Amino acid sequence: MEPASENFELCTEMLKEADPENLYLPALAGYPYMMTPDQIAEFTGLSSQGVRKLLTKRQMTGTRVGNRWLVPKLALLRLLRNGCESPSNEEEAADESAEMRQALQR
Repeated sequence: MEPASENFELCTEMLKEADPENLYLPALAGYPYMMTPDQIAEFTGLSSQGVRKLLTKRQMTGTRVGNRWLVPKLALLRLLRNGCESPSNEEEAADESAEMRQALQR
Protein backbone atom coordinates (compact mmCIF):
# COMPACT_ATOMS: atom_id res chain seq x y z
CA MET A 1 0.00 0.00 0.00
CA GLU A 2 1.27 3.47 -0.89
CA PRO A 3 1.95 6.04 1.88
CA ALA A 4 -0.69 8.45 0.53
CA SER A 5 -3.41 5.81 0.67
CA GLU A 6 -2.28 4.76 4.16
CA ASN A 7 -2.57 8.38 5.32
CA PHE A 8 -6.03 8.66 3.76
CA GLU A 9 -7.19 5.48 5.50
CA LEU A 10 -5.77 6.68 8.83
CA CYS A 11 -7.50 10.05 8.42
CA THR A 12 -10.79 8.36 7.52
CA GLU A 13 -10.53 6.09 10.56
CA MET A 14 -9.84 9.05 12.87
CA LEU A 15 -12.90 10.86 11.51
CA LYS A 16 -15.05 7.77 12.12
CA GLU A 17 -13.72 7.49 15.68
CA ALA A 18 -14.55 11.16 16.31
CA ASP A 19 -18.14 10.56 15.12
CA PRO A 20 -18.94 6.98 16.19
CA GLU A 21 -22.70 7.48 15.86
CA ASN A 22 -22.19 8.81 12.31
CA LEU A 23 -24.23 11.91 13.10
CA TYR A 24 -22.13 14.52 11.34
CA LEU A 25 -19.90 12.83 8.75
CA PRO A 26 -22.60 12.35 6.11
CA ALA A 27 -23.51 16.05 6.34
CA LEU A 28 -19.83 17.05 6.21
CA ALA A 29 -19.11 14.97 3.10
CA GLY A 30 -19.42 17.96 0.77
CA TYR A 31 -16.94 20.06 2.74
CA PRO A 32 -13.14 19.99 2.34
CA TYR A 33 -11.06 18.45 5.11
CA MET A 34 -9.60 21.85 6.03
CA MET A 35 -12.61 24.12 6.59
CA THR A 36 -12.79 27.89 6.86
CA PRO A 37 -14.72 29.66 9.63
CA ASP A 38 -17.36 30.56 7.03
CA GLN A 39 -17.85 26.90 6.13
CA ILE A 40 -18.06 25.92 9.80
CA ALA A 41 -20.55 28.71 10.40
CA GLU A 42 -22.65 27.48 7.47
CA PHE A 43 -22.62 23.94 8.86
CA THR A 44 -23.28 24.77 12.51
CA GLY A 45 -25.43 27.88 12.26
CA LEU A 46 -22.94 29.89 14.31
CA SER A 47 -21.65 33.18 13.00
CA SER A 48 -18.21 33.31 11.39
CA GLN A 49 -17.19 35.66 14.18
CA GLY A 50 -18.37 33.11 16.77
CA VAL A 51 -16.24 30.42 15.11
CA ARG A 52 -13.22 32.74 15.15
CA LYS A 53 -13.81 33.41 18.86
CA LEU A 54 -13.72 29.66 19.52
CA LEU A 55 -10.43 29.48 17.62
CA THR A 56 -8.78 32.44 19.34
CA LYS A 57 -9.86 31.13 22.75
CA ARG A 58 -8.43 27.73 21.77
CA GLN A 59 -11.77 26.03 22.31
CA MET A 60 -11.45 24.63 18.78
CA THR A 61 -8.22 23.62 17.09
CA GLY A 62 -7.23 25.38 13.91
CA THR A 63 -4.28 26.97 12.22
CA ARG A 64 -3.69 30.37 10.70
CA VAL A 65 -2.39 30.56 7.17
CA GLY A 66 -1.63 34.21 6.61
CA ASN A 67 -4.70 36.00 7.88
CA ARG A 68 -7.05 33.02 7.31
CA TRP A 69 -8.07 30.32 9.76
CA LEU A 70 -8.28 26.70 8.61
CA VAL A 71 -9.87 24.03 10.78
CA PRO A 72 -9.60 20.28 10.17
CA LYS A 73 -12.90 18.37 10.12
CA LEU A 74 -11.50 16.27 12.95
CA ALA A 75 -11.33 19.35 15.21
CA LEU A 76 -14.92 20.29 14.36
CA LEU A 77 -16.12 16.74 15.07
CA ARG A 78 -14.34 16.72 18.40
CA LEU A 79 -15.91 20.04 19.33
CA LEU A 80 -19.37 18.83 18.33
CA ARG A 81 -18.96 15.61 20.28
CA ASN A 82 -17.22 16.90 23.40
CA GLY A 83 -18.16 20.56 23.53
CA CYS A 84 -15.76 23.27 24.65
CA GLU A 85 -13.21 21.77 27.02
CA SER A 86 -11.47 24.80 28.43
CA PRO A 87 -13.66 27.87 28.16
CA SER A 88 -12.22 31.12 29.41
CA ASN A 89 -15.70 32.44 30.14
CA GLU A 90 -18.11 29.68 31.23
CA GLU A 91 -21.28 31.64 30.50
CA GLU A 92 -20.19 32.70 27.01
CA ALA A 93 -19.08 29.16 26.21
CA ALA A 94 -22.45 27.80 27.36
CA ASP A 95 -24.25 30.28 25.11
CA GLU A 96 -22.10 29.30 22.10
CA SER A 97 -22.59 25.61 22.82
CA ALA A 98 -26.37 26.01 23.19
CA GLU A 99 -26.50 28.03 19.96
CA MET A 100 -24.57 25.29 18.13
CA ARG A 101 -26.87 22.52 19.46
CA GLN A 102 -29.98 24.48 18.45
CA ALA A 103 -28.61 25.09 14.97
CA LEU A 104 -27.85 21.40 14.49
CA GLN A 105 -31.36 20.38 15.58
CA ARG A 106 -32.98 22.47 12.82
